[in-house]
Amino acid sequence: MKKSVKKILILAANPLHNELPRLRLDEEVKQIRTSLQLAENRTSFAIEAYGSVRPEELQQYLYEIKPQIVHFSGHGIGKQGLAFEDEDGGVKLVSSETLGNLFRLFAREIECVVLNACYAEVQAEIIRAYIPYVIGMKEAIGDRAARTFAGGFYRGIWDGKTIEDAFASGVNAIDLAAIPEGSIPVLLSQKTLKVNSPNSAIPIVARGGVFFVVRSHQEQRCEQELTKPGALVRIKSPEKMGKTWMMGRVLEAATQRGFRTATIDLGGSKSTNLGGY
Repeated sequence: MKKSVKKILILAANPLHNELPRLRLDEEVKQIRTSLQLAENRTSFAIEAYGSVRPEELQQYLYEIKPQIVHFSGHGIGKQGLAFEDEDGGVKLVSSETLGNLFRLFAREIECVVLNACYAEVQAEIIRAYIPYVIGMKEAIGDRAARTFAGGFYRGIWDGKTIEDAFASGVNAIDLAAIPEGSIPVLLSQKTLKVNSPNSAIPIVARGGVFFVVRSHQEQRCEQELTKPGALVRIKSPEKMGKTWMMGRVLEAATQRGFRTATIDLGGSKSTNLGGY
């Protein structure tokens, strides 16, 4: 029987721009390859790495390699997207929505996406609707911290650990190196969202210092209803229970399905007596 091999696709982009620092992406790939060579289970994995990646190449690499883990190394520009390269080596951004639609095509094959880039939690939030596990960075992360996290994460993968434990290994590697950025990587999954705690199993998310419970079942019901013609969905609960957060996630899902959305806030409106009943 032919032994199955788990494939890791590493995509790197380091575009030329005055406001973007140069990253040692080759060193990151080298460290990942070296750790695999030292692993006992090295024959169970295969690494395919590509640099100077352009957006139009993404589909081709995913179709050709058919990876189980996709790793991106480079720059994240928050809500604007991830920075890939154009034909001249300059910046070419790919939006979160476009990335989400890309990974939606490979939802059955890909197990985990690692976005080793600053502020990539934004993209991770979108992608995790289709991929079981997505790792992103909630803030800017230093080049050394990013490489150290990747090294610890893949040492866990080579050892056969779960994605959750491999993530914890990556965070621990940052802490062991005395780099004060161990709270920046975040692991998101379709089951739970881990916030600064690789050992937490509570489905919560933090925004602006406020914690919300992720209600996946209720969100799915709302999404299903919105696909019906003339649907009306009412979300009702006491104050401070996360209605606005949940509504935002449902509208985001509707946008991903191709619907156009609009938000009207009546919170500050005043009632007017027009007479009658």
